[in-house]
Amino acid sequence: MSNIFEKIIDQHVAAFKEGISNDIRAFLSGEAVKAPKAAKKATKKASAPKAPKADRKPRGATVDVTTAVRDIVAHVASHPDGISGEKVRSALGLDKPVWNKAIKAAVEQKSLTTKGSKRGMTYHFKAAKVKAADAPKAGKSKVAAVEVEEAAE
Repeated sequence: MSNIFEKIIDQHVAAFKEGISNDIRAFLSGEAVKAPKAAKKATKKASAPKAPKADRKPRGATVDVTTAVRDIVAHVASHPDGISGEKVRSALGLDKPVWNKAIKAAVEQKSLTTKGSKRGMTYHFKAAKVKAADAPKAGKSKVAAVEVEEAAE
């Protein structure tokens, strides 16, 4: 085995020596030494944009984020015990990019609160607190209806 490797190494050393000798002779005689050719990188030619195929979804947001925030808040508000993000997303049929932007906006606007983390996170509607001065006085009205609209518009 070692004889084979030694022969291969000797062949490579001889080829290297010959190449170096030729380069030195060319340099001393004033001839230009040719540099080894570098591998060419494949370049993509500019072409006209392709028409979208009928079976592909268009890229980017297909729903306005503010509309999605409003829909998400309304859906979560209808679940007083909270609801998981996966259930909200599937119920509303939102794309992942739209969902991510909308849920982040809803939580930042404090329309929703979260409990848990990662896949176990549930979203809860955060109703606005009614001040004592705004609360209906006892005896003035039998039915006190307070509507709270805290949807992102």
